[in-house]
Amino acid sequence: IIRQKRIPAGLSSVDAAQCYDRIAHAIASLVFQAFGVPEEAVQSMLESIQDMKYFLRTAFGDSTDYASSSVQVKFQGLCQGNGAAPAGWAVISITVLNAHKRKGHGAKFVCPISRLTGHLAAILYVDDCDLMHIDLEGQETVHEAHEAMQASVVNWGQLLIATGGSLKPEKCFYHLVSFEWKVDGTWKYAKNEKDEDFQLVVPLPDGSFEQIEHASVDTVKETLGVFTCVSGKSDDANVEMAKKAQEWIDNAKNGKVQRRNLWFLLDASFWPKVSYGLNCNLSSFEVLSECLQKQWYQILPMGGIKRSVKKGIRQLSRGFYGAGCPHPGVECLVAQANKIMMHYGCQSSVGLKLQMSMEFLIIELGISLQPLQESYARYGKFVTHSWLKTLWEKVDMFDFLIEVNNISLK
Repeated sequence: IIRQKRIPAGLSSVDAAQCYDRIAHAIASLVFQAFGVPEEAVQSMLESIQDMKYFLRTAFGDSTDYASSSVQVKFQGLCQGNGAAPAGWAVISITVLNAHKRKGHGAKFVCPISRLTGHLAAILYVDDCDLMHIDLEGQETVHEAHEAMQASVVNWGQLLIATGGSLKPEKCFYHLVSFEWKVDGTWKYAKNEKDEDFQLVVPLPDGSFEQIEHASVDTVKETLGVFTCVSGKSDDANVEMAKKAQEWIDNAKNGKVQRRNLWFLLDASFWPKVSYGLNCNLSSFEVLSECLQKQWYQILPMGGIKRSVKKGIRQLSRGFYGAGCPHPGVECLVAQANKIMMHYGCQSSVGLKLQMSMEFLIIELGISLQPLQESYARYGKFVTHSWLKTLWEKVDMFDFLIEVNNISLK
């Protein structure tokens, strides 16, 4: 969306340190009671943690001495293995998110045709957090976007400190995105990472601040197991996919897997591991078709098929008497089609983003309210690289019909 709209924006990944072990019991008690947990239940759990005695068990027996908290400093946190810890961290995160959103931080979305709006404060998965600053309600300079991103990170860090937690600077990084224009109307990403004025800091519990990495838009980062970058390149994701495949093949060779078991494990073990996050891959169908050819070349003889067979046999379905090795391009199309059917037109966060990206695609293309039914070969080069554009390429190739019925434009 940033790339389609070409506006200044900030994206940062700020991860917490030891989320379950860095929860202050005072704030935890208040939050639990606010969500309706009885005071007696809260007291029972938190006092048990505070008064724990830790013994050491070895092959020679149990220790007689133990470690415990002092009268002045009680043990905090919810403890690893506590069944209530995930739910406890969830409700504390909800409180922090609501406070962060009330300050106005996050991404403010406006669809250009339907005028649907949305406000996304952050993307949170346990202790991994992505903060963003995108303002489609007004116009900003790159300096204003940087200031807003810095204010958002400081606010989030201080809210986390208030709950007993802290950010981990070595795990944090951010991108500041803006664009430069040429006389002929073409654009490129500005190299903001080279400007010292665009550095970002995170707050620490002792009141100090520490600078975090300013990554370029082409820097690939792993987020929840998926390799992505701001500029939309997927080369590293393909390399990682091939790397996972090669590791599995090497283990299969060392384990001397039988032929019959190999084909079963290819579907049950190999492909779920290798294809993780494939629907986020923005590579072309041609690139995806070739990215695992070396691995298929090694698997064929392990499964009793000659290597000398025609290349097309490798990724041809077994229903058509092929080897049945999964085709990354086809599997990516299946995953993307499932994703758009699941979310498009829904009031989810992903649904709103797909709606907005679709409307930007329609405006930029400028010829149809059904862009995914137009010829990709003829019009594909007219529009900005995006997730929907890669889907368009594949559905046009296989003559799939995707009809959008919730956009009207005179």
